[in-house]
Amino acid sequence: QFPPMNPLWHALLGFVIGVLGTISVIGNGMVVYIFTTTKSLRTPSNLLVINLAISDFFMMLCMSPAM
Repeated sequence: QFPPMNPLWHALLGFVIGVLGTISVIGNGMVVYIFTTTKSLRTPSNLLVINLAISDFFMMLCMSPAM
C-alpha cells in the first residue's frame, strides 16, 4: 500500500524510456548498416556482433512498453 506516484515521475520515466529506445534503434541500425555496406567487415566474428545487434533490436521492440 504505497502512496500514488507523482505525475512528474511518470513523465520523467516515459522520457528516459523514449530516449533509450531511440538510442537503441539508432545504434543498432548503424551497426547493421555499416556491416551490410562494408565488405571487409563480413567476417565470422563480426557476424556474431550483427546477430547481437539484431537480437537487441528485437528485444527492445518486444520489451519496451507501448507508448
